[in-house]
Amino acid sequence: MKVAVEGFGQSFLAWNLAGCVRGAWIYADRDAPYRLWNRVIPVAERWLDIPIEAPVVFLDHAEPEVAPDVLILSAAPDPLSVCSVRSRLERARGKTVWVMNGYEREVGKPWPFGEHEVPLATIPWDERNATSYLMGKPLTMRDPSFRRHWMPILEVLSLVDLV
Repeated sequence: MKVAVEGFGQSFLAWNLAGCVRGAWIYADRDAPYRLWNRVIPVAERWLDIPIEAPVVFLDHAEPEVAPDVLILSAAPDPLSVCSVRSRLERARGKTVWVMNGYEREVGKPWPFGEHEVPLATIPWDERNATSYLMGKPLTMRDPSFRRHWMPILEVLSLVDLV
């Protein structure tokens, strides 16, 4: 299965999602930030380098010849980003979901968008992500409590025979 990640913080999302799925690969270009310090998740720059038996591949960059089975659109917590994602959702073909990246609902911040602007998941920014380069693996592999933010995404993907 191919899962494309686009928008705000797409590399952060692809790497942490890959940390949640056993055997996952990441298809990324050579400029992906985790290319230098990742020690646990296989990353390929060429589509043909990914083994056929890989259960899921998270696409960290768009390739015209690789059509995703699921598209995850990521928005920053600002009105312009949410509006952009909403218009992409209206034009999307196939399974498409959106997540809010960098918003922390749990700390009591009021939801600044309308009731109809509800993402599948809200992923808080965690400063421990800044230490990922020291640890060599995503925060979803290091902290089960952080991993819970990703569960709504994994549930949707499981409906598409992913997890």
